[in-house]
Amino acid sequence: MKTIFVIFFFLFNLIIAQNKISQTAFQFKVDSLNSLKSSLLQLNESLKSEIDSLNFKIERNIILIKECEYQKLVKKYGKKSGGRVASGSIWKGMTEQMLIDSWGKPDKITSKKEKWGTFTQYYYGDVTFFFKNKALIDWEEKANK
Repeated sequence: MKTIFVIFFFLFNLIIAQNKISQTAFQFKVDSLNSLKSSLLQLNESLKSEIDSLNFKIERNIILIKECEYQKLVKKYGKKSGGRVASGSIWKGMTEQMLIDSWGKPDKITSKKEKWGTFTQYYYGDVTFFFKNKALIDWEEKANK
């Protein structure tokens, strides 16, 4: 039993000794890792700068898109109504298409034709818009429960 323990101890120390590296090799690995770390930090800063530049371009393009949308709506509806549609305003007498151009596609539309005209309801979440013959006559917002 003692012999097995001595052999095991000898083999264990031999394996451990093989895994040891010299001080020079260790320092080389540390220096390599520090160099890699420095390169990665520089790349990180470069990427952050590029992201900032792209974010600036995105913000500028959003402003240009809004300006183009405004100009399109002014051309379509005139300066006063086009500006109101572009700003998301709602007013009695506006058309169904003005509401769509202002608020986007509704969640739901219902329509009923009567002798005295066509009544249409546009639903946007908790807000319902009421149209008679394609002109807005009223709207209501459901109370929060």
